[in-house]
Amino acid sequence: MTRTRRIEAGDGVFDMTPMIDVVMLLIIFFMFTSTFSREARTRVDLPEVKGESLPEASRASLTIDVSAEGRYFVGGESVLMDRLVQIVGHTITEVGGADKVHVHIRADRSAGAHSINLIADRLSVLGVKSWQLGTSGQGGMP
Repeated sequence: MTRTRRIEAGDGVFDMTPMIDVVMLLIIFFMFTSTFSREARTRVDLPEVKGESLPEASRASLTIDVSAEGRYFVGGESVLMDRLVQIVGHTITEVGGADKVHVHIRADRSAGAHSINLIADRLSVLGVKSWQLGTSGQGGMP
């Protein structure tokens, strides 16, 4: 006599179809509710100088825009120098040290050198050694 064992519902059989349905619904939900936007930037007329391209791995921790009038913008919001120093300090804490912070300065071509020198001075006091001045890269060097 051959004995065959019947599998009953309580023997550990688990139907994966509802689990897959739920996961797919969650993926679709998060895809539709996520925001895929770039960092808010202030419109500035960058100087046309051919510069070096940086690899994607060295993205800026913080981008500071300088308008033609010498006003500072972070994330599209106008800030005074004291607030800018606070933002840089917060970024240093967030990233884990001043040596890990990289600042990208986008200054309008009409902005005075004083505005950029002031930022460079404050960054130096805070210990930030890695910063770059953005250009449009459309012009050529003589």
